[in-house]
Amino acid sequence: MIAAMPIICPEAPVNDTTGELDRDASTIAGPSRRPAAEAISKYILVDMYAKAVQGMAPVDAVKWAHGEMVKIYT
Repeated sequence: MIAAMPIICPEAPVNDTTGELDRDASTIAGPSRRPAAEAISKYILVDMYAKAVQGMAPVDAVKWAHGEMVKIYT
């Protein structure tokens, strides 16, 4: 049995068979902006996980990622 995935939109039905969630998924978070695109293109979150897996303390990896995000968003 497959467990239900968490849903971002709390008022959305859990067992949506109409496809309505797929249509509305792109409008939940709002429009993308330049800082978000830069954070994605620099793989900051991916690198944060990689640093933790390669031996960096998870707290330090999160601090590094936070610092990178601050550089982008300020």
